Formats: sequence, C-alpha cells, structure tokens
Amino acid sequence: MASFSSKTNNRSISLPSRSHPATQIIEEELNKLKTWEFSASPTAEAVHNGLIGLGEVHKCMVDLLNLPLTVQALSQCQNRKWVDEILDKSVRFLDVCGTTRDLVSQFKEIVKEVQSLLRRRKEDLSTNNYTTFRKKMKKEAKSLITALKRMDHEEVVAVMEVDDQLFSAVIRVLREVATMGISVFQMVLVFLSAPNSRPISKWSLVSRLINKGDQDNVNEIESVDVALSSLFKCGPNEVVEIQFVKSRLENLEAHFECIENGLDNIFRCLIRSISLPSRSHPATQIIEEELNKLKTWEFSASPTAEAVYNGLLGLVEVYNCMGDLLNLPQTLQALSQCQNKKWVDEILDKSLRFLDVCGTTRDLVSQFKENVKDIQSLLRRRKGDLSITNYTSFRKKMKKDAKNLVTSLKKMDHEEVVAVMEVDDQLVSVVIRMLREVTTIGISVFQMVLVFLSAPNSNPVSKWSLVSRFVNKGGEQDNVNEIESADVALSSLSKCGPNEVEKIQFVQSKLGTVEAHFECIENGLDNIFRCLIRSRSTLLNLVSCQ
Repeated sequence: MASFSSKTNNRSISLPSRSHPATQIIEEELNKLKTWEFSASPTAEAVHNGLIGLGEVHKCMVDLLNLPLTVQALSQCQNRKWVDEILDKSVRFLDVCGTTRDLVSQFKEIVKEVQSLLRRRKEDLSTNNYTTFRKKMKKEAKSLITALKRMDHEEVVAVMEVDDQLFSAVIRVLREVATMGISVFQMVLVFLSAPNSRPISKWSLVSRLINKGDQDNVNEIESVDVALSSLFKCGPNEVVEIQFVKSRLENLEAHFECIENGLDNIFRCLIRSISLPSRSHPATQIIEEELNKLKTWEFSASPTAEAVYNGLLGLVEVYNCMGDLLNLPQTLQALSQCQNKKWVDEILDKSLRFLDVCGTTRDLVSQFKENVKDIQSLLRRRKGDLSITNYTSFRKKMKKDAKNLVTSLKKMDHEEVVAVMEVDDQLVSVVIRMLREVTTIGISVFQMVLVFLSAPNSNPVSKWSLVSRFVNKGGEQDNVNEIESADVALSSLSKCGPNEVEKIQFVQSKLGTVEAHFECIENGLDNIFRCLIRSRSTLLNLVSCQ
C-alpha cells in the first residue's frame, strides 16, 4: 500500500515547494486525507470516507483551474512538458476509476441476484455466479493496483523550469492530488480484492461480529463471502441461516451504493479536469452565468412540479445562450477551421441520444396529461363506473420508462471524452468545454424531471396521511409531489359513488393542479427540444462544409 505522503523523489525534484493563496483550500483538504491511517484491511466505511475526501479535493482542484488568474497563468506559460505528463497520467487514472466503478456496479448487481434467489427460497441455493465474479473482481483489482503503483513511481518534469509562482503552485498541487488519488484508489482496490489471507471460518467471523471491539475491523465483502459459503449446506427452510445471510447482503448493498456514488462524483471531476487548461473567453460569459444559476440549485430527491418547471426554464436559457454562441461569426469561423473533429463526433453522438431522451420524456408528459383529462371528463359526467384502470396502467408504464431513461442518462454522464488539449484554438477549446458543461447540466435537470415522473419512489402514502400534510400550514405541503398526491386521491375512486360530491371535488382539485403543472412542464420540454435541434443542425452544417 502506497503511503499518503508524496514520494521523496517527487518532492525534491519539484523544489522549492511554493505555497500560494489560491491553493490553500486544496492543501487543507489534502492535509485532512494525509492525517488518515489506512488499514491493510480497509472497511467499507473507510473506503467511502476516503472517496468523499478525494471528491472534495477534486472539486476544489476544478475550482482552482477555472479561476481567471489560473487560466491566465496556464495560457501564457510556454513550457508544456508538464501538460503532457499530467494529461497522460490523468487519462490513465480516469481509466482506472472507470474500471473500478464498473466492478463496483457489476458486484452490486450480483449481490441483488443472490438476494432475489434467497427471497424465492428455491431448492438450488448455489452461489456459483457470485463466486465466479468474485474471482474476476479480485484479479482485476490486483491488476489495477499494479498499474497504480507504476504511475506512482514515474519520474516527473522539474517544476524549477517554470518561473511563474502561481503556475508552479498549480503544477505542484496537481501532482499532490494525483498522488493522493492513487493512494485512495489503492485502498478501494485492496477492499475489493479481500480476503488477502487464509479464509476465515464462518463461526470465527460470527464471533468477531458479535464482539463489539472487533466488529468495525471486519471487511464487509469478506463477511459476505463467509456467510454465503454456508448456503451450499443450507436448505430453503433454514430460516435463521438465510436471515443471517440476507442481513449481510443488505448491509453490503447499502455500502456499495455509497461507494458507487463516491466513484461517480470523482469520475465526473476527472472528466472536467482532463479538459485542461480551462480557458475563459468573453463570448462564453453569459452562458457561464446561466450555468452558475443552475449549479447553485439544490435538487431534491423528491422534486416538486415547480422545481421541475424552474429547472427546465433555466435549461432553456442556457440552450438559447449556447445557440447564440454557436452562431457568432467568429465561432463559426473558428469551428470550421479546426482540423481536429474527434470532439464533433463525440458531441453529435451525445446530442442525438439526449434529443431522444428529451423527445421520449415530452411524449410521456403529453400522454400523462391526456390520461388526466380523461379522468376529469369521467368525473364531470359522474357516470357509475369511476374505474381508473387506464390511468393506473399508464402510470406503471411511465414509471418504468422514466427509470430506463434515468439509466441511459447515467451512462451518458459517465462516458469518457476527447481531451481538449488536442485543440489549439482558444475559442474552439472554450466552445467544446461549454458544450460539455451544458450537456452535463442538461443530464442533471432531466434526471430530476424523470425522478418526478417516476414518483412515488418510497412506500405509498395513505390518503389521510397525505391530506393531513395538505392541511398542515407549516410548509410541509410544498414538498408533496403533485403526481403522488393525484395517485392517492384517485385511489379512493374505486370505493366512491357518483353522488359523493365532496370526494369527487377533492379529486378534481388535485387533477386540475396536476394538469396546470404539466402544461407548463410540456411547454418547457418543447422549448428545449427545439433548442437541441437547432444546436445539432448548426454542428451538422459545420461538418458538412468540410
């Protein structure tokens, strides 16, 4: 395991190690991680905490690189040896991060399969798939550790060749962040490749779990491995044994959810930083202002219709500004003269898929609005049959489609990108960066829209519990998802007669609110769809002119 401290040869070759006010926040975050003592057998909690700390370091690093002073210093420096060094290392580290994230995601799916097997309680409680994947995961984790060790021992370009103090400080911090990242990921991979020593018997492990003094030191994957090994001798009716295994699996799944989120955050930061240097340009000022407005928002896990609509309005403004930037004469000239077109293929491919997601989302909203109108018409006629079968069927379909679209967006968000360093023109580099940032914020906004459409995400809320939340004046009513409230209100219609005026009016009120909100959301989606088509057409025209 590599130490958290930088290698001696790295420090001496970079002397003098100059401090700078701009790097202070990053150095503080790095020092927090350096004070940690990493065990040779790390736990899931230690891994998660390490990833959170590293995520904060990378966020601070991105902020530093986007400071006007930093951008100016980087753009004016003539010595580019360090760029090749850092860019090469960052690309390889991004690959390690992506592979690690894939391993975690695949392992999580394997755990879910075993949980499903235990719930069905079938005669065959074989864990062959789990065991096979664990062997594969250990092998790949050890290979990645070897790759990280090679990266950690590579020689670096002497910073003494650089005169600018801020520039020197940025290079030094970039290297320290890279070294820290290698150490944290080695810990993650050691955790994934456990156990490293001889197998621990089931009862030895159980005794350690019972003993509170040792409980925190047990690797969660190791404990699941031992627990699952008992399934070969376990019948489908041995409830106590199966419950113990279920408990271990649930605990592991929860930990891996946190670890996967941590890896996702770091992956996104790495993609942003791999586009160095991030150069500012007067033409992008308006877009950056609109993007910053959206970035300051806190997206709720249970968004309301108002939050969704405001998010779409903000995104429309961003796309309108992006369209104006793409159609500026100097932008068109710079893009048409650029010889490197790899980034065009990347952005066109992503824009096509994002356009498809936007179109499908718009169709879902439109169809849901029609279903609401059908129910309203039914209630106005007050016929004997107040069945909501069509509405319920469509809601199930909408939830399923929305969740599939969220998965597609996550895949788009995690894809690798072409290094902007390969583009020489400053304006072209800035336009590429803006296009990528707009796409990233668009993915975030649409994830919020789709989470809203797939509500409720948790346990169903009873009608009277929901009504009490509406009556409560303390502000809780603002947090109620409007679709969820309509679902609960409509669930009462199956027992409601055509003459129960008060109940029907309550349902009509909820449906009227939902329809009004969906009208606004549909308009927002229409505007974004048109903006996406215009920006895609501009890029296609540029390609066809070559």
